[in-house]
Amino acid sequence: KASAHCLYPERVHNLVLIGCAGIPEPPKDLHDKRKNLPLLWRAALGFWDSGTSPFSVMKYGPGRFLLGKYVANRFADHAWLDKDDFREYLYNNWTTGNPSAGGYGHNTLMMAGAYARNPLEHRLPRLKVDHVSLIYGETDWMNPENGFRVRDAMKADKSCTTRLDVAIVTNAGHTCVIGTYHGAGVWYHWRAFQTFVLLHTVRWVDLLLLGLLEAGEVS
Repeated sequence: KASAHCLYPERVHNLVLIGCAGIPEPPKDLHDKRKNLPLLWRAALGFWDSGTSPFSVMKYGPGRFLLGKYVANRFADHAWLDKDDFREYLYNNWTTGNPSAGGYGHNTLMMAGAYARNPLEHRLPRLKVDHVSLIYGETDWMNPENGFRVRDAMKADKSCTTRLDVAIVTNAGHTCVIGTYHGAGVWYHWRAFQTFVLLHTVRWVDLLLLGLLEAGEVS
């Protein structure tokens, strides 16, 4: 969703997408596969197509109970993660007030199965930002091979001016900023440090050249 909402790319230096969904084209036989699913799954996918998302289920169903099960089973026990507080954080974000942008975005931007209605493999090369960073967990259910494939295609395209990096965070899943907060954080801050050094080095060189020009040393 972050890439779809990047309406002012000239103001973005590095677009960071963590556990990015919606990169590849959906399989050509996706609709045929759906026809052969059990009735309950077909009903769930039908609700998705009609505008119902997991956010709706949490809000109007047994949301706190389901999110409690999700948090307990999805995340390992860590000193930095209070699972009860995290459950309440998710529950209140998903259910308080009007549906969030994420609640609308699930159905607006995505088809059931985490396939984008407008796949990012066609959009990322046209995105006019300096850098795009894709970060995946080691056991992410989003396939990082899609990110590597787009990266290689963008490198081969001489007309593409955007640099795309792909990083894998070890011992992390889809929500790697929670599962191993230090892994994604260290990687991101290293990229930020590189950017800081690059920008200030360029500025230093500019000032040096300006001084030489004023002194008549270069022309």
